[in-house]
Amino acid sequence: AKGNGDTEEVGSSSVEIPDELLNGMTLSHMYYDEVIAPMIEQDFPELVGHYCAGLFGEGSDAYGFDDISSRDHDWGPGVIILINDRDSYDRFGQKLQASLIKKAEETGIFHGFAPDISSIQKGRRGVFFLEDYYEDHVGKNLIKRLMSELPLNSSTKISEENDGSVAEREWREQEAYISVPEYALSAAVNGEIWYDPEGVATGIRSKLSEYYSEDIWKRKLMQECALFSQNAQYNYLRMKRRNDNVTAEMLLYEGMKNAARIAYILSGTFVPHDKWIFYGLHKLEFNNNDSYNSGKHRKTGIADAIYYVNHKTEINKMISEIIALARISPAKDPTDAQMRPVMDSVDALSMYLQNIMKDLGYIKETKRYMEDIIPQLYEKEADDDSLKSGTVSAVKKEGETAMNKEDLVKRVVRDEWEAFDKVINEGGRADCQDNWNTFNIMRSSQYLTWNEDMLIRYAEDFEASMDAGWNPITEKYGRMEESTAPDRYAAIKDKLPAIPDEKRAIIEEIVKIQVGWMEEFADKYPKMAGNARTIHTEDDTPYDTSYETYLRGELMTYSDEMLAMYGSFIVDLAGKGENLAKLTMENTALLYGYKSLDDAEGAL
Repeated sequence: AKGNGDTEEVGSSSVEIPDELLNGMTLSHMYYDEVIAPMIEQDFPELVGHYCAGLFGEGSDAYGFDDISSRDHDWGPGVIILINDRDSYDRFGQKLQASLIKKAEETGIFHGFAPDISSIQKGRRGVFFLEDYYEDHVGKNLIKRLMSELPLNSSTKISEENDGSVAEREWREQEAYISVPEYALSAAVNGEIWYDPEGVATGIRSKLSEYYSEDIWKRKLMQECALFSQNAQYNYLRMKRRNDNVTAEMLLYEGMKNAARIAYILSGTFVPHDKWIFYGLHKLEFNNNDSYNSGKHRKTGIADAIYYVNHKTEINKMISEIIALARISPAKDPTDAQMRPVMDSVDALSMYLQNIMKDLGYIKETKRYMEDIIPQLYEKEADDDSLKSGTVSAVKKEGETAMNKEDLVKRVVRDEWEAFDKVINEGGRADCQDNWNTFNIMRSSQYLTWNEDMLIRYAEDFEASMDAGWNPITEKYGRMEESTAPDRYAAIKDKLPAIPDEKRAIIEEIVKIQVGWMEEFADKYPKMAGNARTIHTEDDTPYDTSYETYLRGELMTYSDEMLAMYGSFIVDLAGKGENLAKLTMENTALLYGYKSLDDAEGAL
């Protein structure tokens, strides 16, 4: 073995690398060239030209992530040998494995380090039959499919490849990919191959490196966007306000993982094991990456993303800053001002990732909450027959105007949810205050029936009230207590804004019309209505607020301008013979995943 200070060929120049600075990949490559390759040529000449050698798969050295701390276990000069042919493996595999261990023991020290025998014994390094090796990493279905696409005379050609339609074959291929854990796919394409004359392993890796199909990676991207928004942008702050610091930290860390996964997706790179997700961010470079230039994601236009990620702003630094700010945030009763540095940094990370998507053409505009860009990532076409005024189907189909309406609905619902979170109940926090999904569906179902002018007016009124320190949601529940809890109402009524008789009369006329609509709806859809509130104020109890009382309390919080707009809206619907209760419940059914009201009614 060579001593310290030897030279290594790097590109076209020779540089001296002290042994103590060698990483596992470089050290192992030298070990193969100087020790293992000559041994195979001398002792196993039948295998020459019919195997692959390299360092890849599990381990920090296979990723190029190893450092001095990595050397305490399962580290040192080592190699993976993949024999291409089953017969050759059966003849020579065990003998070559034994020779690898013997040669490592005889070598003793190579450039200052003992060869990694423990990884051979654990099955991470050593000699394998190529197909078995990749089956262990990515599964039988996917490796068979990949090998069938290589230009080989191979018995691994899958028999069903030509069966079924193109769509069915594409689905089988997608299913083969999504059934494999992503960290396993990452390990299957990492590292380096130094010798592969027949190109089988190189071909498999090249196929895998093309990354997921657009349908799969976009689906993953949408999921991570939604989870980032829920974990980091919303629930983290909610848990801090509740002084549940353990849960808050768990949610924030999960949100940072979501952000990192988004970066990997945008780069067309499989996400590694959790222990390497963060560290790997600074390795996401494409401008000089031959494995990328050879074809990875060429069709999807992702190529320039990581240059942007790596050289404009480093995501790992942004995540580090968020974690550091979170650690110094107050552990008890934090104010919004005290939490603003953390949340502003989270929003900045959101904007940064969205701007990459925008540069790549995946979205047209950024939103404060990451989940709000999902409709831009996935534009689902609807049949013309499904377009109905004021329904979810119509909102998704009507182009730019409808998108603006959908954004307004999200804004209003988010405003209300944040206000709802601050409502203090006499009996303690209500369960519904922690059920975002139900709240979102219920309130969105209502506001999707409104027009844009109404949504804008309501949002501006609501936000102005909150800025002034007045919570309209608290007011609404206070007004409902006139019927549900008269004694409590008597104690607070003087604190509520007075409602002029004329305004109260308008409200009662609106309530009368809408109660009638709800009665009609209940007659036709009794099961759906049975899962909603009771209809009439006379049925109120301290624990059950009717539709009529709830509506009345809500209308009393409206400004004069908002009430006038809402009244005109109700009159217009009545003139057209439409039923607002039915439109709202139809949205509810669709948002819960049913095909229609009738479908929901039949399923209950």
